[in-house]
Amino acid sequence: MKKFRKQGWSESKIARWIQQKENTKEKHLREDEARFKGSTGELNQWVGLITNVLKSGYAARLGLLLHMYHGGIESERIGILQRKKVKLGDLSPELLMRVKEDVLYEFVV
Repeated sequence: MKKFRKQGWSESKIARWIQQKENTKEKHLREDEARFKGSTGELNQWVGLITNVLKSGYAARLGLLLHMYHGGIESERIGILQRKKVKLGDLSPELLMRVKEDVLYEFVV
């Protein structure tokens, strides 16, 4: 807040900014919740697929990567920002809803 005061912001302007920031955060939470409710069936299918593959014994691990392409599929290089190992017992629709772009999620038994 000191930064804003130094820039000449009034107390009321700072208060409005704080309120707008809170409203935006709440709006995003509501949007996430609505998106989750609308895609619960699909998320449950993904949970089922991952679970079935790992429990089948054909694979010891399964990777999942979310990436939004900005160019051609053939030419775009994908940089993996992070790797996260997830135990099958921790797999849930909520976890899948919150996967981050360009993070490789490795599901293991």
